Amino acid sequence: MTQLITSQQDADQWLAYVESEATSLSHLDEFSINNYADSELLNPEVQDYLLNKYVDLGSEETLLDSINTLSLSFAQNKIAGQEALLFGRWARVKATIRKIFCTVIGTVLGDGDLKWKDIIKAVLLALIPAFGTGLPLITLPIVVSLLAALMKYGYQSVCPA
Repeated sequence: MTQLITSQQDADQWLAYVESEATSLSHLDEFSINNYADSELLNPEVQDYLLNKYVDLGSEETLLDSINTLSLSFAQNKIAGQEALLFGRWARVKATIRKIFCTVIGTVLGDGDLKWKDIIKAVLLALIPAFGTGLPLITLPIVVSLLAALMKYGYQSVCPA
């Protein structure tokens, strides 16, 4: 069962973890920061969420049509279709999180002297409605990698206009 962040109390429990992970990750290069989130696609819980519990954030027909036109056997087509579905859904989840992340960061950066935990809490709470019933914990690596990139490279690099 996918655990969810559904309230401010839930978000508060994850603040120290997210900040610690992002701070550690911010010392790495850009590839490693991006790979941190993308490697979660190998996590069976992430795959289960994307295949069985995912709330569609956009059309997948074009993606699947492009795969089904390949000359593959039925078994190969099924595997290729499932992998493309995973990658496509993961990309949409990442894009949704980045959009909300950048909107929140752009808003709170002007509020003066904020601490990372305040920023993290604002981001987590803003993300809850985007996923309907709550923010799945399996999406935290995306938030962590965006926050690490923000710490290392700044707002303009992470959220280009």
